[in-house]
Amino acid sequence: MFGAAKDAGTEVLHEPRVWPEYHPGYYAVFVRDRDGNNVEAVHHTFPG
Repeated sequence: MFGAAKDAGTEVLHEPRVWPEYHPGYYAVFVRDRDGNNVEAVHHTFPG
């Protein structure tokens, strides 16, 4: 998703990374699309 978003010319608000301030295993990227919408793509990985 991130590569496709960058290729489409979206504004990157926050590069993909782990966000421990939300909860352990919260991995997300934040972009703004060409219409001005903020978009978050997130993956939740919980310790096993």
